[in-house]
Amino acid sequence: MAKTKAQLKTETREKIQGLFEAQGCTVEEKTAGNKYLAVSLPDSKQRIAAIYGSLGGAASVWLKEAAWDDLRGHIKDPSKHRVEDVGDFRRGFQWAVHFDGPDDPLIHGAVECAVRAGRNRWDKTQHRRAEDARRTKAAAERKVQRDANKRDPWAVTK
Repeated sequence: MAKTKAQLKTETREKIQGLFEAQGCTVEEKTAGNKYLAVSLPDSKQRIAAIYGSLGGAASVWLKEAAWDDLRGHIKDPSKHRVEDVGDFRRGFQWAVHFDGPDDPLIHGAVECAVRAGRNRWDKTQHRRAEDARRTKAAAERKVQRDANKRDPWAVTK
């Protein structure tokens, strides 16, 4: 028996969500006009992807630029895939990759590229935060040293 459009959409979204969760990602339901699923790496509040519906398709994954650049390199026939520029929506994502069903072979690649790009971005963020903390600590230590070396202008000298 043929699946209804609603069943196909549900199965596709569940498949995408399951693949992200299998990679250790957290998936939260959010609302911004429509309901969508926001995907993050564990221990991170940075969003690496979002799972939305798809007009004319079953579901879509919204990706950051770095994830799309990675995924684009794996697509052999661009005419078989629908990709849309969503940067104007100001949701933090630049590209939407649409899927027609849960068996679309591009789903696995989209998930892997989103996770890989997300990990790279999260690693850079953690490194930057550690460097900022080191600089702040060093500045505080220098201030303590400067304060210890300052002379009292009201001290009596002979």
